[in-house]
Amino acid sequence: MVSLMISYLASLTERMLPGLLRVTPQRREELRAYFLAALDQDGGFRGREVHGQKGRGDLYYSGFALRALFLLGLLDDKNILPHIVRFLDEQGHRNDLTPVEMLSWMFCATLVHAVQEDTVQGDTLHGGGLLPEQTARFLHRWEDFRREDGCFAASEKSAVSSTYTTFLTAIFYELLGEPERTLSIPVEPILERCRPDGGFVELPPLKHSGVNPTAAAVGLLTLREVPLPEREQTVGFLCRCQHPVGGFRAHARIPLPDLLSSFSAVTALMDMDAADHVNRSALRNFVTGLRSPDGGYFGMLPDQQSDVEYTFYGMALEAML
Repeated sequence: MVSLMISYLASLTERMLPGLLRVTPQRREELRAYFLAALDQDGGFRGREVHGQKGRGDLYYSGFALRALFLLGLLDDKNILPHIVRFLDEQGHRNDLTPVEMLSWMFCATLVHAVQEDTVQGDTLHGGGLLPEQTARFLHRWEDFRREDGCFAASEKSAVSSTYTTFLTAIFYELLGEPERTLSIPVEPILERCRPDGGFVELPPLKHSGVNPTAAAVGLLTLREVPLPEREQTVGFLCRCQHPVGGFRAHARIPLPDLLSSFSAVTALMDMDAADHVNRSALRNFVTGLRSPDGGYFGMLPDQQSDVEYTFYGMALEAML
């Protein structure tokens, strides 16, 4: 299974797999039921309810759901795969996909192809994977988000590049099977976003570092094999964002920790071989304390609703810890 992922994704999978193999059959079934309950009739997975109303299938949430089911060894379900393929074919023809949506689409297509080649048939997919014309179309569309500094913006409306989206670009190239394109991503603009506290900012004008852009910068520099300019300060910044209750905050000035920031911080510290700085027992207690009655995970302590994204983070963190 690990060999089906590429480079950075393979490393992330290897970190989670030993823990996932120890998930009890009961918990595995709870997670399976949770994710499948979010499967919409259109073949995609839904996000959170809004004003009590369920949304439609969404590429972003579908990426998290399929990654979770794949890692749990529960994706090869012939009853759901054809519906997912139909959803991907419909979404693959859209001309307005953002980088996050294109990457989510690639995650879904790669995983569906990995578990059952003969079901991957459609206008954008075939038994061998992604059709060449779809690859070309995605690459062309992604270039719409490149900015003057050579890095990539999160949306067409943004005039400046995003640290996170630039990191996602490297992941996108790897999923396309063209990792050499990662060398075309300049690292200098990202290095300039390192602040005196060792953290990184999401956008060039910002002054205060954040956990998630820092994790994105560390991930990109790891992929490019570029040394961190201030490794110890970066480790220190992330560690200062671990709250006494165990989880990590999005930045040092926010009062409450959440699962996304916790996942990002742990991933970055592992990238830097500094995971021993994490208070693992406190973090483990924080994560398990966010399990929701429906089998998923809440995003943070005051949360009242679980969702597919945070359930992936919670599941992954428990496995890594």
